[in-house]
Parts: sequence; C-alpha cells; structure tokens
Amino acid sequence: MTVGRAIVFIYLTIEQDRTLVATWGDITTRGNVTISGGQASYQMAPPPQEGTLKLYTDKGKRQLYMENLNGEFYAVVEPDS
Repeated sequence: MTVGRAIVFIYLTIEQDRTLVATWGDITTRGNVTISGGQASYQMAPPPQEGTLKLYTDKGKRQLYMENLNGEFYAVVEPDS
C-alpha cells in the first residue's frame, strides 16, 4: 500500500458476506464491500476510509486495486499462494 511517499504492506480479507478486515502497520480496520452497477467500492473504519475496488486478471494472476476516494492511499493486493 502506498500512503503519501511511504510503502507499507496491507493484509486484506474479504469474506463472502462482503465484510472486510484490513491491517497495515498497527492499524486494523473493518468494513464492507458494496457492488452496484458492476462497480465495487468499500467503506471501513477506523480511521474512516472509502474508495473503489477493481479486480485485474492477467494470465491467471489476480490483483485487486484499492484506491481511496480522497487520494490518501492506494494498494495493489494479491492473493496468498
């Protein structure tokens, strides 16, 4: 995950019921994923965060791109192998 100029690891779990848990540094947040009109978004807290989720697949490799609506951070998340 990139926050400003810093790069940190983010650990993300999205459950089938669309709840999520994200952990980076000493912060753990909980929230929800919403899908509407073919677009995925998330909301989580604390701290309050919301943004978009985009799934990319290329030659069997999956990446989930998270971007905060206010531009504070973005993350590229790959599944554990």
